Amino acid sequence: MFLADRQKSLMMLSTLLLVLMSSFSNSASFNCDKAISKTEKMICADSDLSNQDSKLGQLYQQLESTDKLKKSQRQWMKDRNACADSQCLRTSYQLRISEFEKQVLKQQYDGQKQKITSIKEENWNSGGALVIRLTVPVDANRRWRELLTVTLGEEQQSSDNWVLDSNGLALIYPFVEPNKKYQVLVDPGLKGINGATLAQPSDKIIQTRRTQASASFSGDGHVLSNKIRRALPVTTLNIDEVDVEIFRILPEHIGVWIHYTYQERESSYSLNRFANETEMVYSGRFPIVNQRNQRTTTNLDLSKIYGLDQQGAYVAVLSAPGLYNNRYSTNFFTISDIGVQLRRNERVLRINANSISTGAVLEDVTLKVFQGKKLIGQQSTNTLGEAEFESFYTKGNTLVAQKGDEYTVISFKRSALNLSAFKNPVSRHSAMQVFSWAPRNLYRPGETLDIFALLKDFDGNKVAPMPLDVTLYDPTGSRAVKRTLNMSSSGRYEFNYTLDATAKTGKWRLEYSSQGVKSLNHRYEISVEEFLPERLKLTVFDGDESKFRQTAERDQVKIPVLGEYLYGAPASSNKIDGFVIAEFEAHPFEQWKSYSFGDFQEVIRPKQQKLPVTKLDTSGKADLIIPMGQWSGIKSPLSLIANISLYESGGRPITRSTVVTNILSKKLVGLEPQFDERADDNSRASFKAILTDETGKLLSGENYQFSLVRENRNYYWRYSDSRGWTWEYDPLNYEVFSGNLNFDGTSPATFSVPVEWGGYRLQVQDSSGNIVTALQFSTRWSGWSNNNSDSMKPDQVMMRLNQDQYQSGEIAKLTLLPAVDGLGFITLESNEEILWRQKLDVSAKGTEIEILIDDSWKRHDLYFTATVLSPGDMKHAVSPKRAFGLLHLPLRRADASFNIEIDAPDKVQPKRSVTAKLHIDGNTLLDSDVWVSLAAVDVGVLNIKRFETPDPLGYLFSPRRYDYQLYDVYGSIIENAGFDYSSQKFGGGRFKKSSAELARGGKKVKNDVQIVSIQAQAVKFDSNGDASVTIDISDFNGTLRWMAVAWSDNSYGSNEAETTVADALVTQLSRPRFLAMGDKSELALDLSNLSGSPQEFNIEFSVSSALKAENWQQQLNLKDSERQTVKFPIIAEALGEGIITAKISNADESILIERQWNLGIRSAYPSVTHKEQVVIEAGENWKPSIDIEGLIPNSIQARLAISSQPPIDIGSHFDALLKYPYGCTEQSTSSGYPWVLVSPEMASRFKLTKKLEEKFEQSFTEKFRRSQMEAAIDRVLRRQNSSGGFALWNNSGTELNWLTVYVTDFITAARDAGALVPHDALKKSLDRLQRYLNGTTGIHYSWSDNEDYYRFATKAYAAYVLARSNRAQLSQLRRLFQEQENAIARSGLPWAHLGFALKVAGDGELAQQAFDKAKQTPYSKGYYGYYGSELRDAALLYSVLAKSGQAEGQQLLAVFDLVRQRRWLSTQERNALFQAAVASASDEQSTTEASLITSDFTQEINEKGVFTSLIDFAQLDSLQSISANETTLYASLELIGEHENPPKPYRNEINVSRDYFDLEGNSIELKTLASGDLILVRITASAARNLPDALVVDLLPAGLEIENQNLADASVDISKLTIDGTSVADWQQRQQIEHVEYRDDRFVAALRLDEYRSRQLFYLVRAVTPGEYSVPAPYAEDMYRPFYHALGVSPEKLVITP
Repeated sequence: MFLADRQKSLMMLSTLLLVLMSSFSNSASFNCDKAISKTEKMICADSDLSNQDSKLGQLYQQLESTDKLKKSQRQWMKDRNACADSQCLRTSYQLRISEFEKQVLKQQYDGQKQKITSIKEENWNSGGALVIRLTVPVDANRRWRELLTVTLGEEQQSSDNWVLDSNGLALIYPFVEPNKKYQVLVDPGLKGINGATLAQPSDKIIQTRRTQASASFSGDGHVLSNKIRRALPVTTLNIDEVDVEIFRILPEHIGVWIHYTYQERESSYSLNRFANETEMVYSGRFPIVNQRNQRTTTNLDLSKIYGLDQQGAYVAVLSAPGLYNNRYSTNFFTISDIGVQLRRNERVLRINANSISTGAVLEDVTLKVFQGKKLIGQQSTNTLGEAEFESFYTKGNTLVAQKGDEYTVISFKRSALNLSAFKNPVSRHSAMQVFSWAPRNLYRPGETLDIFALLKDFDGNKVAPMPLDVTLYDPTGSRAVKRTLNMSSSGRYEFNYTLDATAKTGKWRLEYSSQGVKSLNHRYEISVEEFLPERLKLTVFDGDESKFRQTAERDQVKIPVLGEYLYGAPASSNKIDGFVIAEFEAHPFEQWKSYSFGDFQEVIRPKQQKLPVTKLDTSGKADLIIPMGQWSGIKSPLSLIANISLYESGGRPITRSTVVTNILSKKLVGLEPQFDERADDNSRASFKAILTDETGKLLSGENYQFSLVRENRNYYWRYSDSRGWTWEYDPLNYEVFSGNLNFDGTSPATFSVPVEWGGYRLQVQDSSGNIVTALQFSTRWSGWSNNNSDSMKPDQVMMRLNQDQYQSGEIAKLTLLPAVDGLGFITLESNEEILWRQKLDVSAKGTEIEILIDDSWKRHDLYFTATVLSPGDMKHAVSPKRAFGLLHLPLRRADASFNIEIDAPDKVQPKRSVTAKLHIDGNTLLDSDVWVSLAAVDVGVLNIKRFETPDPLGYLFSPRRYDYQLYDVYGSIIENAGFDYSSQKFGGGRFKKSSAELARGGKKVKNDVQIVSIQAQAVKFDSNGDASVTIDISDFNGTLRWMAVAWSDNSYGSNEAETTVADALVTQLSRPRFLAMGDKSELALDLSNLSGSPQEFNIEFSVSSALKAENWQQQLNLKDSERQTVKFPIIAEALGEGIITAKISNADESILIERQWNLGIRSAYPSVTHKEQVVIEAGENWKPSIDIEGLIPNSIQARLAISSQPPIDIGSHFDALLKYPYGCTEQSTSSGYPWVLVSPEMASRFKLTKKLEEKFEQSFTEKFRRSQMEAAIDRVLRRQNSSGGFALWNNSGTELNWLTVYVTDFITAARDAGALVPHDALKKSLDRLQRYLNGTTGIHYSWSDNEDYYRFATKAYAAYVLARSNRAQLSQLRRLFQEQENAIARSGLPWAHLGFALKVAGDGELAQQAFDKAKQTPYSKGYYGYYGSELRDAALLYSVLAKSGQAEGQQLLAVFDLVRQRRWLSTQERNALFQAAVASASDEQSTTEASLITSDFTQEINEKGVFTSLIDFAQLDSLQSISANETTLYASLELIGEHENPPKPYRNEINVSRDYFDLEGNSIELKTLASGDLILVRITASAARNLPDALVVDLLPAGLEIENQNLADASVDISKLTIDGTSVADWQQRQQIEHVEYRDDRFVAALRLDEYRSRQLFYLVRAVTPGEYSVPAPYAEDMYRPFYHALGVSPEKLVITP
């Protein structure tokens, strides 16, 4: 501290300085309010001097205090005070600061050795330079250049060119030649400021980067100010002169140029054509003064070019003499002071005009709107500088503004201004709105959805009752159900729907609409997942997961946690652990969200670290510590993602995450691209840059450099065993542009860079050459679009209101805080009109405006907008500083809300009735009845998806979207201030998988899950404002959240309360989700004594049924509030369900708990199917030899079929089709088709009646059959699109032609069988088939091996279906026959279809020819896209021929032979066989005579038709032979069973494998895990052919549980993990995955496979329950050709330790 003319001790002043420095920034080191002397007053009056004084004081503090320093400082102050003016003071301060800086550096580097850290080429002052970096600043007073030698080739370069960087740490040899080899020698002796000397010499060879001479216009501005000397800036490299030609565009032709693409604007061809049609007003050459190898920006002086004084716009074309290519740099521009801002939505086009130079409003500006080249509208601005065009004109794309001879052009076909920095909701204003809610947002398959809705106007007022259409869609986009709802007496709409037990998992959505209100469109989403309710509550920090947390701790970060059981007890002594992922954080500041900070290339290691296992204390608390030492050297902002898991006694965790941002650098540079996602190619990409401290506060700074690096790639194919052929690359990166950056500390710096098509990296270096920020971006091809991606992001005007909400008549106080002073234009506007406006001068210190809220303002899309213009100074900037602000005006009626109170008990015991009393605040005046909907839901369910209590008030009065797009010219003004001028030298003048496959790979276990979710009926408040709801609570311990939603005609309220439910003795059993037979596991029974006194409990515990029977008895003493865990070992010894029972009581049985649980037990391995089919000649025996070795005996079921005709086992196929859960459209159709074919009579004939009645527990009647057909029809019609066609998964997918015919075949057959089919849907389907047949709709399938045959098969099948409905025209059938008569068919089936249609249409002769072709055409193997196979086609061929009287016995025998060769059948094949069986049953049935010989008896068979029998293992084991009597017999024996031991791997055309990794990406073996361990599983699948319908099923070992990535409680986002050096996110992007499901006991994925590359699937599992478990192998198959399948290799056992 130093104060002139003050007789105080320097020590006291030094202390005072520290205090003052903390209170004043950018000011003198003393309090200017107390300045007395002349010198002090001069300092305080000059901001530069004040800053210098402050800086000097800070440097003084850093120096070691010595008598010598104090003496010299006193002398300096004496000399300084002798100054008579401010210039003398500046010189004095500059010299003293320079002297102090050297002393500080010398002191700072005391004792440090001098070393060279790098010698390389770097960007310096917009050019390439050789840079030597050192550990100690060089002493500039020494002869340091003599120690440096630079050689280019054999020639030594001048040492005089070396430059010492301002901090002394870099020696710079500037402007080196590109693409040359330099040698740099550094001799020993280089001395630092601390006296340290370089001891070792250094010798480095450097190959400089390649560049090329270039010239281009700077930026892409197109408005040239007429208030400054006219000039166009150009940027050149190694160019001595440039040629410029300027063409004038007449006003009426401006739209022609605007319509040009970027490529057309720069190509020689289009420019020559343009030049021939346009007047040239100037051609000339300009000299360029430049430093070789340094980019230079120069203004081309156009002030004396009089051809620019005419009306219109201009295009300048730039070229460099001696450079020849087919592309030129062009600059379209007008010379104008007209600034334009344009706002557009669907209803209006609104324009404001202001002076660019002053910001003043411009009246009588003529505005012309063009659509392409056509003028479609014209008007002038009013006295406010405004004009408005109606909705029609929003279809235009160009606006031309004219005032006198000045023109400004703005294209609104390009991208609008980027307003992403402002909050803008998704919901739009509508005359009516729907508020919908449910008691929760997460359900398990099989549960019932209860979703409610209120219909109100835009301001939450009552509307007349009207029907609402609702449609429920599953996660694939398929319609599940569509209904029309009517308003109930309570005023709400109610939707109820029970999910199927195999419902698809993922996001479901309910969409509301109304035919009477087109703008009404509302969506409500819920999740369906196989989850378990949480039992614990984990609070991290304060529990707010969304809160932004920032730290600069270098040693450790502490995370406080609290664990509690939901029934009210602390989770004392429970285990807690976790891990931390460290990531580069590009957006560390809330106030600069759109800016990217830091260097994304900086290596962060380790990526993660485990948090040590900790036990919670007696109150359930702990502090988790993140050690920071290994990350302390990171310069870029760091995001620390802590995933914390709290464990139940049985090992199952709940997980919560928190994020802490760590910023250790003192200065950071942020970059904001001025384009959306990608920049246009062949353009200039604009950026903003800021310099901040670690808190985000803007700083000033100089000597920063930016450089643009082109990131090219050298691509090549590479083969590996693990990944097959992959397309890889080596990077080829080189710098293409660079420049300087300086920051003023008040507003962003702006710059632009030239880009072509491809990828780029923009990086910024500080004055020491360190990369502080690097940003990757790419360009998009803009050849066919005028859309300009360079949508400038305007600077922000910060705006705030003094209240959270307003009512009519109140005064709203709006505060504006622009970055700089300026002229403000403030509006309040809806999406339809401006309601209020004001123009005023606004200050950077803040300006407050008062606005009276008008009675007519009732909408919720009202926004204040602020445009603040600060004119450029015309020396350093031409463009005004334009800033924009957007802020919602929150309005709420006085009568919109009422308070509702919930009076519910804080704590109750389970198995009781509980009443909640509700009360409305007595001060509320309501105009109608008030109703309330009350729900009580387990908090353990609500917490999984972080469900919040529904809030009708918050939704109905929430902000609606600001719909305008903004465009202006302020980002397009040509910046030509601040550059040197050059005068002219001369011249003038498709979704394919779902839960349908989940049964494959093993039968799914039933999971016993208790979900407590109670939704009461709506009740009405009485006249006193009271209501009550009583619910029954089940045997449940936890916390219930009461959620009340209340409404009247125009008012709303909501509230929540919690009730703890806890028995005197709380029992909670932790068990695995399932077991496999042979598994050894344990059950953990938690017992918590909440009785209020110590207790001695008697425990009786047993397991039975599918679990090995065991009984336990023991006594347990528990203190009050004490919790203990008792564990029981169990063994799964059979398939089915294990029964677990517990009886716990105290001595007098005043506490008695009796509980029972079920535990599903399945096979550990995929089910196996074995089949034998034989021909038994008359008088011969057949001894079945079907293999049952290794199968579990009681899992075996077999079906025997014997016939004197080739049999088709109709019972087997019918059973298999019914077991198929409803999946894609094909599977849904195939599952429904049997009901069409099996009438009660046919069921009796095939002996199916008993089976059906047992399965469905009712009589099999025509009425029941019809209901099944109609249910199937409803399922498939959900997939119908508007054209009548069908896609595989939903009605918005790609229409599949053959599938469309198949579905229509089914629904027409169902209609013929008596089912009701919606007329419109049926007509649309038949019309679609008619268009297929007559060729007016294209038929194609890209995966087909032969699209011509696919078209023929589809048309013939369509003809067959149409003929059955008498809609096939004979002329079309004959034409199809003629077209295909000489073509090579791949199967006889299409000819059979066509023959049937011809016969029905009346051409028997041609029909017979088609039938002959059908019988003679062999099947050719291939993938044709119509789900065909040789077996499928043969069975359908027989069926169609049988209907036409053309069937022959050998055709059925051929089908039988094909079935004998196959063990796996698709749904198509089974359905085709079913149809063939029904067709064959119409033939006269012969008698089947046979003898069944067993070890115990001989059974004689004499049966009309087919003899079938379902037999168990004992019967199968006793069967010795079957003998045919006098006729040949056909026998088939098929069994299904479960493996007892791991089956051997197999594969046919598919390969599947599995491996495991820890979270650090290290490969591991799955042998032993500890409970709590997380494992990443990778499934690799490949195929030897194209398989578009592949399915992977991976059954879990019972002790592992999937971490469901669709739920908020997943411990890890697996996309952040890295395997083999590649992130899982990148792996996943490469896979063609159609659908993924996470189930209780398996992972399922549907995907496409081909022969070119393998696919990788990833999922995360956690080891939970200790035990020893079987490990199933991964399984894969083609869904429609299941004989293409594979079973992988797997470890035999997994041991999970506690």
